[in-house]
Amino acid sequence: MSSQHSLNNTLSEWLRLKEAYPSLFEYDDYSDYYEVNYLPDVSVPAKIALCIVLGIITIFCGLGNTLLCITIFRLKRLRNVTNLFIASLAVSDLLVAVICAPLSLYYYIVQNWVFGTALCTIVGTVKNVSLNVSVNTLLTIGIERYYVIHHPMKPRLQKRTVLVVTLGTWLLSSLVALPTPLFTTVSSGYDRDGRLIHYCGEYWSNRLASRAYIAFLTVTEYLVPMTILTFAYCSIVRKVWFHQMPGATTGRNRDIAGERKKKTIRMLILVMIFFGICWGPYYIYNLLIHFNEDILSDDRNNMTMFYIVESIAMSNGLLNTIVYFLMNDAYRKECWDMLAVLFKVKKGLARRGNLSVVTTTRTSARSSFLNTRNSRLGRVNIH
Repeated sequence: MSSQHSLNNTLSEWLRLKEAYPSLFEYDDYSDYYEVNYLPDVSVPAKIALCIVLGIITIFCGLGNTLLCITIFRLKRLRNVTNLFIASLAVSDLLVAVICAPLSLYYYIVQNWVFGTALCTIVGTVKNVSLNVSVNTLLTIGIERYYVIHHPMKPRLQKRTVLVVTLGTWLLSSLVALPTPLFTTVSSGYDRDGRLIHYCGEYWSNRLASRAYIAFLTVTEYLVPMTILTFAYCSIVRKVWFHQMPGATTGRNRDIAGERKKKTIRMLILVMIFFGICWGPYYIYNLLIHFNEDILSDDRNNMTMFYIVESIAMSNGLLNTIVYFLMNDAYRKECWDMLAVLFKVKKGLARRGNLSVVTTTRTSARSSFLNTRNSRLGRVNIH
């Protein structure tokens, strides 16, 4: 009775304010969250799928991206232009794995945010900034690869320039995501059993502004980058696979360089395709709930659909980690070596992967990890 009485008082106060200040209530996400039974049920398979994805992301993406960053920054010869951009991508995925995935996992299972307003804002902001950093970095890599392939005789980016571009990418991505910390907060309501529950989300007080923002994100952070990347990589494939590049070496060195370049391009294209597939449904869902909210608002499967879309989107970081590991010999070798040191397993276990890299020494995995001079590794051609 006390819970229902408190709810009635809340609704009465909201109606009084709406009548007194109608202009403030033209569109308000908060109003929906004061309704009983607002949060619909989620199908068990969808909840299990999202929990599995978030759990794997927390463990494997956290560990995998940490090892990737250590590999790139520990070995000097791996710090080329492409790999430094890859490190930026890995950091963005790592933040999601460490900060967003664990808290979201609990929230989606219990369907009650218990971590406070500050963490709610942080989780939402980190997720959106990471998403923007990912697509903007992929776009930067695609443009840089296009320039290198089509203008092989011109000077390439210097590492200092790469650092400036990377910082600019993070700054721009943060500015684009600025509405998230401004409008993300915790709201409260009651479930069908009269239990007080809390919601963490982005709540806008103006429908036109929210629609304009999601349309802006869809165009500038998805459609335009994917269009440019598609054109760039189609042009790169045509140039590398079907034309002789000027300035190329001859004989065996040319074949080795060509295969290495093709392997890198395959990896970059695969990462781009995974990004498009994983985040496409996420943007479509957001467009639907902003421009055609009646389609989903009364649908009992609305939350189930959200869980499915969220599972697909969040799996992008996991797929990137798998691509890095399977398609790059040097990264895979370093992962085995560092894991061998961390868990003190035998050297043979650390070299179980199908490696094409030949080392000049036969020292233990521990000495290989500690002495970088004795390792003659190929380039880490990721992304």
